[in-house]
Amino acid sequence: MKKAIGLLLSFFLIGCSSGGEADPAIVQKSEAYRYTAINTDNFPIKEVIYVPAYPEIHTVNERSKQQLTVTLSIRNTSRRDSIYLDKVEYYDSRGQLVKNFIDKTILLESLELASFVVEQKKEHRGSGASFLVYYASPVVDNVPEVQAVMIGAAGQQGLSFLTRGKVIDRY
Repeated sequence: MKKAIGLLLSFFLIGCSSGGEADPAIVQKSEAYRYTAINTDNFPIKEVIYVPAYPEIHTVNERSKQQLTVTLSIRNTSRRDSIYLDKVEYYDSRGQLVKNFIDKTILLESLELASFVVEQKKEHRGSGASFLVYYASPVVDNVPEVQAVMIGAAGQQGLSFLTRGKVIDRY
């Protein structure tokens, strides 16, 4: 009986495995992202996506401001193919680089999400901030969905909205 249960368990575990080979370019896996050493230089798609962000907005008048937390959401919309994030940069209202979120290429597998947060009141840098997302794809028609989600609350009032990114350049 124990042998039968062990055999069934083995079949179950084999059936649940992905069956695919591990990506040999993966060099480090963190809880949040899979970093890769793959060279994306020869990929057919290497684009820069601009995403407006509003970490600070005017409410009642010019002097009354509401601080917001900003979450950048990068979604691989392909059901089959991976994309690679080479850079994710955050700029203030004056166009000055505030933060580079990654220092190694990140692998995003099919339907996977990467998100980056600019905390409320921490790195807001005005109402006209932005992100630049540098991504590469080995497949021509695989463009990620990139959005910035702003959310904040003051007293009993909550505020949330989002912006969408657009491709502005190739690299």
